[in-house]
Amino acid sequence: MSEHQNSIILSAIQALYARESRQAKDFFFAQPFADGSLKEFTWARAASDARRVAAYLRSLELEAGTRIAPVSYTHLR
Repeated sequence: MSEHQNSIILSAIQALYARESRQAKDFFFAQPFADGSLKEFTWARAASDARRVAAYLRSLELEAGTRIAPVSYTHLR
């Protein structure tokens, strides 16, 4: 990964942490379900989930450069 790509990734992470710090309890996004219901997520919950996913991926000890593809469906309010 290039230095430029690393700086973009760090900037996104820093932005998430900043939002979490300032707006922890504010609405961030909603997860839709097949029955039409929505589960709302706050900035704090989204950051916590991101940390949990990152920890899991690190635990897999994947080779550097391994490509992964997260899939998610969200609903903008």
